[in-house]
Amino acid sequence: MKYSEKVQRLLSYLELDPDNRNLLSDVIDSALQDGHPLLAYELLNNKVFFSGLTDKEVYLSALCALQFKDYEQAINLFSKLTEKYPTDPIINFNLCYCCFQLGQYKQALESLLPMTTRSLPQAASLEVQLLHHSGELDLAMDKARDSLTRYPDYADLKYTTALLALDAEDFDYTRSLSDSSSEDHPTLNLIKGNLDLLDGDVDKASFAFKRALELSPNSPRALIGIGLVELLHKRYSTAGAYFDQAAQTLETHLGSWVAASWAYILNNDLETAERRLNTALLLDDTFDEIHGGLAVIDALRGEIPSAQRKLRVAFRLNPQSGAAQLASFIVLNQTGRTEDAYNLLQKALETDFMGQGANLTQMIQKFSSQN
Repeated sequence: MKYSEKVQRLLSYLELDPDNRNLLSDVIDSALQDGHPLLAYELLNNKVFFSGLTDKEVYLSALCALQFKDYEQAINLFSKLTEKYPTDPIINFNLCYCCFQLGQYKQALESLLPMTTRSLPQAASLEVQLLHHSGELDLAMDKARDSLTRYPDYADLKYTTALLALDAEDFDYTRSLSDSSSEDHPTLNLIKGNLDLLDGDVDKASFAFKRALELSPNSPRALIGIGLVELLHKRYSTAGAYFDQAAQTLETHLGSWVAASWAYILNNDLETAERRLNTALLLDDTFDEIHGGLAVIDALRGEIPSAQRKLRVAFRLNPQSGAAQLASFIVLNQTGRTEDAYNLLQKALETDFMGQGANLTQMIQKFSSQN
């Protein structure tokens, strides 16, 4: 393993003075900064630390755990430091970031200090993401605009805000934050992919989403984006696999499970589609698109009374439910010929079936990114 000149120099000093605790801490710190967490971990287990860790050594241990993505251990260590340094912005940010990575959005948001977001651009970006994940889009946008006045050139904050604006359907603001940038950034590629889909440029969208996935492997939104592209190319089985991967990564994200169900519905695999929707139903039985999707499945099976019961639930939850409206069309046009119903679904992928300027792909795109 080749280390930087600084790390190699410090290691040579350490060989001459192996019991020098301050020198050892300096080597560990430099190793972490240079992206060598394994070296840092090995050094942290040096015998001179067996007598107990200083605050600096606890901090270095926490950073090491963070680089190894052992977020629970990092939280334990940062929490200990928080007891002694409750207003330190770096410690506070790292603690909240670890909570965010574990999906503990509420805890992270409650722990994030105003002074931290005022002093660190990465903390301001994290706050916007936490509010976004919590569904507080208006408050998130207010915070984002305010933070951008302080950190106008901080890329993560700018693209986090652009993604928020995209989900809030403020497409002009999304474009203003992203169009002029040529940076190869995972979130920027996600944004461009979604805008390309809205513009009807499927090939550009495919390139952007795949690049986002290269830059951020297993990114759920990139997987969903590629799934949408595959859906438009009528490669339904492949689309279902991408949606499944996103759903399994996110676990509790309703939109991913529902998006997967649509891919399987279009592939005439109603049993798998029903299983995906039933998984979503166990997570939250108040999402109208789940009941609407189940109604579509019943309608395709010719089980009209059951479809109508589920339609009533979906419309009661949301009178504008897209899936329920599509299911209604299928019920009204059901002649016992499944082929006719599937032709209607194919048409709905690319045309406005609700009379509201939205097609089935856009409907899936919307709820798979927001729920």
